[in-house]
Amino acid sequence: MVKCQFITLKVWDEEQIKSFCNIFIERTKNKVSDSTIEKVLENKEISGIPFILYVVLVLNIYN
Repeated sequence: MVKCQFITLKVWDEEQIKSFCNIFIERTKNKVSDSTIEKVLENKEISGIPFILYVVLVLNIYN
């Protein structure tokens, strides 16, 4: 038997995603277009996971 710890990644709801995007914009001074936020919300099953959302915003994947 293998014992290990794991993390379950859960999707944020729309309000949490928008809040994170706004805080990201404020703190990093990066521009995030409304279309990027819309695409994140459309694909929130994947993009709404906090770590993935951060990567999407930093790498500007949807632009």
